[in-house]
Amino acid sequence: MSEMDGFVTRCGMAISYENGGDLADLLRFKTLSPQAKTQLAKQCQSNRGRLHGVCASKLSEPFTSIVIEHLWSLGLEHKAASGQGTGGKNKQDGPWVKSFLAEQKAAEAFYSHMEQESKSKQSGNWWLAPIHAVLDRMRYVAGRADQHETHADDKDKYQKLAVDTMTKYMRSMIVVRGANQQQSKKMGCLAVMNNMIKVYFAINNLRLCSNLLSAVNSPNLSNIFHAFPKSHSVTYKYYEGRIYLFEERYKMAETSLQYALDHCHRDHIANKRRVLEFLIPVKLYLGKPPTAHCLRKYGLSHFEGLARSIGKGALHEFNATLERHEERFIKYGTFLLLEKLKTVVFRNLFRQVHKLCAEAGNPKPHQLQLKDLQTGLRVCKVDMDVDELECILANLINDGYMKGYIAHQRCVVLSKTNPFPAK
Repeated sequence: MSEMDGFVTRCGMAISYENGGDLADLLRFKTLSPQAKTQLAKQCQSNRGRLHGVCASKLSEPFTSIVIEHLWSLGLEHKAASGQGTGGKNKQDGPWVKSFLAEQKAAEAFYSHMEQESKSKQSGNWWLAPIHAVLDRMRYVAGRADQHETHADDKDKYQKLAVDTMTKYMRSMIVVRGANQQQSKKMGCLAVMNNMIKVYFAINNLRLCSNLLSAVNSPNLSNIFHAFPKSHSVTYKYYEGRIYLFEERYKMAETSLQYALDHCHRDHIANKRRVLEFLIPVKLYLGKPPTAHCLRKYGLSHFEGLARSIGKGALHEFNATLERHEERFIKYGTFLLLEKLKTVVFRNLFRQVHKLCAEAGNPKPHQLQLKDLQTGLRVCKVDMDVDELECILANLINDGYMKGYIAHQRCVVLSKTNPFPAK
């Protein structure tokens, strides 16, 4: 039996038993070794007529069309990856575009099936997992089509088309009402939204996420949020937290990212590390440094120097660590937030200077001399004139990191109670 025959036969068995998990794994090609997947792709790409014949003999509609288009998309992906058919001038006919269009047809066929099943009022939503497998793949090939086969004036064309298809699904799923929502297509809407958010991140247009966040936070979905599969809710909270971080709503970002971390499967260390890449900068900004054990456990040593230097007010170490890992922080989009922490480093450094002056017997410890602060800065290998220092002090006072006022070119007069409040 060929790889194609075996694959389609297993799809037919999963469909006949209404086993959505098995069918989804098949459509994601999880059950195949890399060699078997390659062999399947070659067979599908080389003989579309035989692909039609095998599927028609073993499946019934709409699954015949769904599996044909899904496997044809895989075959075209193999063709594109191997460099076949990519040299033409007309990029609209390239294999990545054709692969996307085939997967889009599979998604459209699945949508029609979902609508028909929903109207029949039969209980169950076993087909949701296979739908997500098809939509995931559609998003992937749309991204590759845009990467390889679109012109500058058609930027993100196929990813936007993918979102159009996903939007149809979302609108259909989200409107379900009644007592049996957890057995309906509504349980699929969060995964569809996650896919849409991933596209918006990929095309760097996060403002389009706002309507999705509003929908999830509305009573229609927030009241049943706990009922969604954990993998869907964790993924959503991860992206929601990143969006709030981008919008500088740091406390909300912390809440969302902490949810994602707490509910992520304990064995998924890589996913937890991904969440912490964003959660730790937010917590540092909110004055909640990570433990050394946490950083070691998840291999996040690039935060060690930052956490240590912020706590000590070690400005030189902070600058050196930020510069050393600059590329990584820019990649994750957290560099600007971490750079803001320099304000906290200044506050902690000046607090240390204040403490040392008080211990040295300063008769007026609430009057912190500017020359003493300049000495502290020089210890950190930073030379700063009085004007720049007063500017930093003014910002610290304005932002609530210090309580007091500046006596021009002489000292900063601190509050006698809690002069360095924690924000």
